Amino acid sequence: AGSYKVTKEPAFGSPSHVVFRPETPGKDKLPVMAWGDGGCAINSARYSGFFTTIASHGFLVMSTVAVEGAARRQQNADDMRAEIAWAEKENARDGSPLKGKIALDQVAVMGQSCGGFLSIALGTDPRVKTIGVFNSGVQRAVAGAPAGPFATSDALPRLHGPVLLINGAERDFLTPTSRATF
Repeated sequence: AGSYKVTKEPAFGSPSHVVFRPETPGKDKLPVMAWGDGGCAINSARYSGFFTTIASHGFLVMSTVAVEGAARRQQNADDMRAEIAWAEKENARDGSPLKGKIALDQVAVMGQSCGGFLSIALGTDPRVKTIGVFNSGVQRAVAGAPAGPFATSDALPRLHGPVLLINGAERDFLTPTSRATF
């Protein structure tokens, strides 16, 4: 764990998001990490230990949460895009404990498995500076195929900034996909 005590809270004005952040941000601005869940599930509780550790090192970490009463669905790239937009608005919102404390020039998108696909899709967004892909990659583009919800190999030349690919070993079924993405 890092030196910051972490608080987890609903994202102000955005019931479909949760925020992990230093309780007292300090003088340094907080880089942003937007997260995509494995299986495109909306289940930030599964990764809360990871999020808390990242936030304890001085980061603002965001993820999607289920909204009570809403139909069950999968996370998508728009959810992660909204996490970044929320950080932009919160950085400027009067009364926000994060006003002026968010480093909008240091935005990372990261995700595991299906969330890794989403991270690559968002990696073309000019606000994104770093991409983290855990146990994932992209499928080869198929000429003439309709666009799907996930990025294909066509997206790779449009990525900018560092890309981190982490895999859990040969037994992970997406290891060959991650190697091909590399």
